[in-house]
Amino acid sequence: MNNFNAKILTFLNELDPRKEGSTGALSAKWSERIVASYTEDHRFYHTLAHLEVMWANLGIGKEEADWWSSDQELVLKLAILFHDIIYDPRANDNEEKSNELFIAFAQDANLTSSITHAVSQTILATIKHRLPDAPYTPCLPFFLDLDLEVLSRPRSSYGAYATAIRQEYIHVPEPDFRVGRTAVLQNLGAGDIYFTEVCKKLWTQEAKDNIAREIAELCT
Repeated sequence: MNNFNAKILTFLNELDPRKEGSTGALSAKWSERIVASYTEDHRFYHTLAHLEVMWANLGIGKEEADWWSSDQELVLKLAILFHDIIYDPRANDNEEKSNELFIAFAQDANLTSSITHAVSQTILATIKHRLPDAPYTPCLPFFLDLDLEVLSRPRSSYGAYATAIRQEYIHVPEPDFRVGRTAVLQNLGAGDIYFTEVCKKLWTQEAKDNIAREIAELCT
């Protein structure tokens, strides 16, 4: 078991309502489900590595945010683990199905209704990658920023990401992929890419440059 898989298992074990004298059934069941999902053969970017980077970047928020609390950290970690647990590039309801699976976990773990609602809201916000009109949990903007950190990576790493996305959509003919991917990037690059001040400062310029370069390549 690698270090991140072990972190997942330890984190879930802490949430087991039966952990006193427990055999770890809940953490074993759900850690296996999470790992199995994120190691599916059709995934090239939406993998455990994506989750591990998001998890590693949590410290950015913890150091800078005045909203940080143990509950908000819990929401972030659960949303990281479950937001892409269902991922079929041919489907258009991955986020909804991912949320349904999280709800099943929440019931198993006897999570409070407030935590369950906050995590669900965070997962579903990734459909449009925009903040909801309704009141939202304080950590949601930071979560959305973590999910798009990849856009700001150095050129070679960004290129590997773009290649991985193409591999996930290998079933889409090249002309159609170019049109669809360009539309996605234009939408992401319109206005602010990131919501929190710390992530805007850290990642915006590099992300804008990468998006512009990829769009130019797609349009050649």
